[in-house]
Amino acid sequence: MLIFLSSLALAGNNAFQDLLIQLEKASFASNQMAIISTISDSQSFTSNETKALISEINFSSNQLIALEELSDNISDLRNSHVILDAFSFSSDKEKASTILAQRQREERQEKRHSIHERIERHYQILQQKEQELQQKEEELEQKEQELKDLEERLRVKRRFLREKERELKQKEQWFQHRRKERHYHSSKR
Repeated sequence: MLIFLSSLALAGNNAFQDLLIQLEKASFASNQMAIISTISDSQSFTSNETKALISEINFSSNQLIALEELSDNISDLRNSHVILDAFSFSSDKEKASTILAQRQREERQEKRHSIHERIERHYQILQQKEQELQQKEEELEQKEQELKDLEERLRVKRRFLREKERELKQKEQWFQHRRKERHYHSSKR
């Protein structure tokens, strides 16, 4: 046990060390259970740390209660099998195994739920993007229609300009013809 505790101390987990010392110093089981009940949900322990905490608790019934309390705080449930070594009797190991299996099921459900929520969020984002895309398509169609209208106006203006150009050429020809006639008439005089 000392080797295990010294390896945990090297890890530098002061809060865990303090908690372990408090459990060692608590002389009555009720005091130990009071210490376990004060652990906040935000604290997490590895399976080895959980094993060390449970090993400090007197009475196997209290160890099972402590495991029940701490099961939400275990950070590496996949390694929770090491916690079973803290229990002396096979019946307690079975009960502990049931508690840990239940917590693993809950964790899997939480992960599935979390995945489902992420999928739902992504689906909502995709729907929003699809709506934005539809709006952009509608805007593009509107701009395309405006361009077609502009093209048509340009065609009409070009036709108008060609007609005006023809008229101008005709007038120019008429003026040139008139000039030539005048020149001819003035030269005859």
